[in-house]
Amino acid sequence: MNEKSNERIQTWICYLCYFFTGSLVTVTGVVLAPIATFYNCSPGDIAYIFTVQNAPMFIIIIIGGFLMKTVSLKKLFLFGIIIEFIGLAFLQVFLDMTFSFVFFMGIVGLSGGMFMCLGSFLIVRLYNDPKLRSTRLVMADFFFSFSGVIVPYIASQLLEHNVFWLVIYYLITLVGIFMLFMVVCTKFPDIVAETHSNKDLYHEKWGLSVYLVSASCFFFIMGELVFAQWLPLYLQKYVGLSIARAGEFMSLFWLFMAIGLFAGRFVMKKFKLAPFITVCFLFATIFLLILSVVPSKYVIMVSIILCGLFNSVVYACLIAYGSLQVEHAPPTIIAFILGCGTLGTMCSSPVSGFIANNVSIHAALHSSWVLYIIGFVLFLLTYAFSKAERIHGDIRGTE
Repeated sequence: MNEKSNERIQTWICYLCYFFTGSLVTVTGVVLAPIATFYNCSPGDIAYIFTVQNAPMFIIIIIGGFLMKTVSLKKLFLFGIIIEFIGLAFLQVFLDMTFSFVFFMGIVGLSGGMFMCLGSFLIVRLYNDPKLRSTRLVMADFFFSFSGVIVPYIASQLLEHNVFWLVIYYLITLVGIFMLFMVVCTKFPDIVAETHSNKDLYHEKWGLSVYLVSASCFFFIMGELVFAQWLPLYLQKYVGLSIARAGEFMSLFWLFMAIGLFAGRFVMKKFKLAPFITVCFLFATIFLLILSVVPSKYVIMVSIILCGLFNSVVYACLIAYGSLQVEHAPPTIIAFILGCGTLGTMCSSPVSGFIANNVSIHAALHSSWVLYIIGFVLFLLTYAFSKAERIHGDIRGTE
């Protein structure tokens, strides 16, 4: 296999990492009710169990950056795939025990965090050219969102025909099996040897801009998930939509997120990266504010579509811009930025839940655009202190 073909396969492995993780995460809302029925629990209890995956995901992302300096990428990929197989097998054997599902969710967090960390770093490592790096990360994010469009739909159709909920996880695992064959047949960069042969390669000082962009990721992801969590309930209680109609509005957001991510790689070539992020972040915040304050279903629908389009590319571009703050991005810098985003995921439910319980559901939704404003200001500060343009020159989305 020539070098170009090997690089292409590695890129597709990264895309599948995002798709596989996205499938496991986004299908939860669809399978929640049948799982609750099976274990004779309330949907709220199962929803709480689903949050078990957040802590292992955060931990593995943080330590993943250090693991990549001591363990080969191929072994780490195989570890992520195999532990997911083990978790599913454990669930099958001890299916009647609620603990087995809790254990499986923990494994989902571990494997998902490992794949996100490996996939993001490998793209950064393969595409040192800043003109290509951001578009590949955007495409990876597209596969995550794309899984959120098709996997829940397929799962809902299967459940509609009385297919047992565990079958859905088996079908998702088929993607893992396909990845397994690709990983075994692929040669990966030897990060361990690079680290030992050149000890200064991944030891540049990060600078303030890395921490600022990481904080921006934290507030952005937290705001996005707060919005996604409370919009359906807001639409039901304040706008008067049915549960099904509110769900359609939320699906519309994820659909246009996927469309925006796919189209983004072609649009980005016309703009420099930092101004592109600034415009997208700003408009996403504006449309999020509009749909929070105008209780008209038509205004909300248009705002959701436009918010989804502008919102779609922000996170991947923030990761790319953060990785460009040093000449050679180490695994730890990718892990740190992703870890801050994951921490935002962990904080979204308890913080917004506290606001909803003590103020109102509408106030919880309002907190999403407030978080976006904080994230936007932090990005502007990142841009002000950025070293990326000095290190890499004219940074655009693609060639």
